Amino acid sequence: MTRTLHPYAHRILSAIKDTSTLTSADRIAIACSGGPDSLAALFTICAISRTGHLPEPVCVLHYHHGMRGAEADADADYVIEMATRCGIPAEVGYGQGMGWNEQQARDHRYAWLVEAACKRGANVIVTAHTSTDQAMTVLLRMLRGTHTDGLAGIPPRRWLSGGIDVARPLLGETRDAGIAYLNDIGVTSRHDPTNDNTDFPRNRLRNTFGELTSEFNGNLTDALCRIADAAREDSSFIELHVQELLDNAATSLIGIWKIAPLVAAHPALRSRAILDILARTLPQDCHEAALVELNVRTLGRVLINGGKVVLPGGFHVEARGPWLVFSDSGKHPGVVLRVDQPITLPNGLQIQMHAVTDDEDVVADPSGMSCFVALPGGGQGIVLRLARSGDRVGLKRTVTDVCRSAGIPPEERPGVWVAVYPTTGDILWVPGVPFGQRTLQQGVPPTHLLVAYEPS
Repeated sequence: MTRTLHPYAHRILSAIKDTSTLTSADRIAIACSGGPDSLAALFTICAISRTGHLPEPVCVLHYHHGMRGAEADADADYVIEMATRCGIPAEVGYGQGMGWNEQQARDHRYAWLVEAACKRGANVIVTAHTSTDQAMTVLLRMLRGTHTDGLAGIPPRRWLSGGIDVARPLLGETRDAGIAYLNDIGVTSRHDPTNDNTDFPRNRLRNTFGELTSEFNGNLTDALCRIADAAREDSSFIELHVQELLDNAATSLIGIWKIAPLVAAHPALRSRAILDILARTLPQDCHEAALVELNVRTLGRVLINGGKVVLPGGFHVEARGPWLVFSDSGKHPGVVLRVDQPITLPNGLQIQMHAVTDDEDVVADPSGMSCFVALPGGGQGIVLRLARSGDRVGLKRTVTDVCRSAGIPPEERPGVWVAVYPTTGDILWVPGVPFGQRTLQQGVPPTHLLVAYEPS
């Protein structure tokens, strides 16, 4: 069957088989802008499907950003025409993109692609990234100061969202090879003039990439793609060990990680774990600026030496006792504890607020590990958060005083948790430290916080 394929399509089929980028079980949607790369992907995948090696694509997806007026309208019409020529239904999404930056346009496009693919019953979206894109991605990341994992570049296939993967079967072919293929089969392509706008770093690099190739390395694209392949293989192996480290460092609260496992890890594992933590914790729109080697090294120093830093996007990261704490304001909000909802703090102490009334059997708690607090009428919850400078327990004692009396070492005091009544900000209790009026309801474990309220 493969003898009927154009050599370009034949090479892509071989790459698909070698890497399992696509399988016979996939339900394929093809993202198409109307440019040469995406049209090469469209006609290649359709040609391969006609040989029986892949299922017929379920749809072609085109996103109209709403930024270029009549030119963009013509692009959408042309994609529909090309999809019809291939015998595949097309769907066009429309955005209101005036004022969007490059990242916002990409985010909106991918969100719509996922939504449209799900609606059409697809499980994978084919995009037309080529080896030229791969090489420029690696080089651009190097120029910006990427972590070594960033050298892995664009993966052939990865999970996107909503049960949808994104696949790049053209990663082994150059853009010029795709253009030559379109010429051979008599297909013309559209040109997006925004790709000529040198305000965008990738466009500036694209315009100078040929000069770099001719001056420094005639095989620069291949060299950078080999770097990406090697880095991706190394990263996939190391990731197995990084996941174990992350599991040990994770806590039950978003934005708080245990420092000790990270400090004890090999530096190679620690740096990759930090990179993963950044990716999980920071907003998506901060990733390009935040996921760089400089920030990985900076957080590595914070883990070992203490202190705090502010990352791109205004996110604060601080070593607080045994915890690495992320927040968008410099003050982690903690977690709300409601009646009969058990919560396990990162230090392993389980807290449960249990409502009791005056006529219930309440006895003294000799361990002092629980606190009986009467909230104002209608009080429904308290906040468990890390202690802050100046926190006071009543009028006369600070949280620092309580910690000192309890024998908590100074280096551990920044990581102490407090129970706060959110309406007034009053500190009710330092969980795990004997304090205040101590009573315990019959049968409740002594690590549970009891809060009494007047029933309405």
